[in-house]
Amino acid sequence: MDDDNYEFDETSKKSSYTVFKVFIALYTIFKLFSMILAGYLSWNCGLENLNPVRVFKTSFCVIFSEFYLVYFFVNSVVLGYKC
Repeated sequence: MDDDNYEFDETSKKSSYTVFKVFIALYTIFKLFSMILAGYLSWNCGLENLNPVRVFKTSFCVIFSEFYLVYFFVNSVVLGYKC
């Protein structure tokens, strides 16, 4: 009886580990996509700034890409501000 439970636990651990690996892969793809999009938007919307300021702002926006994309959406779509 104990051997059957052991096999079930091992199978359950393997399947949960597989689900975890898929989740990490999907999150990594999403994060890379959001970082590229936030960097592109930040770089192109900061044309009036000096290059060192643009680099700093873009790197800050890439690190916090999800928040920047929400901020950009609110500014551009909801409030109607352009770059």
